[in-house]
Amino acid sequence: MKLFKKKVPKITNIEVHENFVLRCTFNTGDIRDYDFSNIINLGEAFKPLQDEKIFSSVSLVDGVPTWLDGKVDFDPCCILESGAKI
Repeated sequence: MKLFKKKVPKITNIEVHENFVLRCTFNTGDIRDYDFSNIINLGEAFKPLQDEKIFSSVSLVDGVPTWLDGKVDFDPCCILESGAKI
């Protein structure tokens, strides 16, 4: 039996913009702006991101936006599907 793996898009570059927006460039060539202003109010996991300094400290780990040494991350597929196309 042959297994098919869905290719997961990865973010290759990330830029922090004003008002909790990340501009993400994907390995597919797509670019999306994703507004995190609602996400940061969705519970305890994302609450630390309300601090602009922490939000701005985002890094990429295997193509995934990550904060606080990996304690908080966000699915790139959500950004690709729901972010504003650039």
